Amino acid sequence: AYSNRGEAYRNHGELDKAILDYNKAIELDPADAAVTYNNRGLAYADQGELDKAFVDYNKAIELDPQMAVAYSNRGLAYADQGELDKAILDYNKAIELDPADAAVTYNNRGLAYADQGELDKAFVDYNKAIELDPQMAVAYSNRGEAYRNHGELDKAILDYNKAIELDPADAAVTYNNRGLAYDEQGELDKAIADYNMAIELDPQLALAYSNRGEAYRNHGELDKA
Repeated sequence: AYSNRGEAYRNHGELDKAILDYNKAIELDPADAAVTYNNRGLAYADQGELDKAFVDYNKAIELDPQMAVAYSNRGLAYADQGELDKAILDYNKAIELDPADAAVTYNNRGLAYADQGELDKAFVDYNKAIELDPQMAVAYSNRGEAYRNHGELDKAILDYNKAIELDPADAAVTYNNRGLAYDEQGELDKAIADYNMAIELDPQLALAYSNRGEAYRNHGELDKA
């Protein structure tokens, strides 16, 4: 009950309350707490306390070495620290343990490969993520970014379009990136419209302001830049 309530608090963004409940659940049944350790790790990661998150993911894996999601989450923590080789090893293990439910892990491994400059491997992983979960907006967005970095702007824009269609409310970064693709095609009006939309969805997205300013400058609208 404590573990479930903790998960409800975490999903509601009440991380301190979640951690208190996870603590109580672990205290009451430490031997059967693999899932709770994993979830507390997620809460710590959401708070930016990666050292604590690692301790919890390690404990989850110690208690249940077959828990694919704990490897996947630890991999993401490694990626957040820039330890991409370690991240990929954990993603590999997660996929090996539960290949049918690995869409998120394939997407995240694709990001790690992209960050290493291995775009061919990244494409394979994004494709697999989309095959397993055709509704995963972020996988289309990430594949679009890989296409853009590969110079394939038309393909990038198609993927950005799909990501926005699937999850319009959480598409600020995708709008920004589609704006960059339009910018690179010389379609400044479309680029500015996308930067505006990115800023509307996320007024804290500094990159969108910077990109919009550059687009205004290229458009000759120096007062707006």
